[in-house]
Amino acid sequence: MLDTDTYDGVYALFTRLADRSGELTDEQHLAVMEAFDCFADLAYHGPPAVVAAPGTEPVADLLRLTAEGLARLSDDAPDGVTALVLSRAYAILVSYLDA
Repeated sequence: MLDTDTYDGVYALFTRLADRSGELTDEQHLAVMEAFDCFADLAYHGPPAVVAAPGTEPVADLLRLTAEGLARLSDDAPDGVTALVLSRAYAILVSYLDA
């Protein structure tokens, strides 16, 4: 299981969502792309050195886990700007969880 309390863990969840984009609705796919753009804009991070292997969990669970990870990262953000970026990514994603 991924550590979804870390940047690398959430990045890996986004990677899994990208790998399984064919299972997303068009609205969910656009939301994932937009949320990832916000997430990736955090200048102090890049892609993790090692990305976890694809999982077998349902795509709805991946969406939920990614949103929860973003919320936790936002709560633990080192500053207000980072928290705002992570909160925006979270809000985008949760708005389309059931789309």
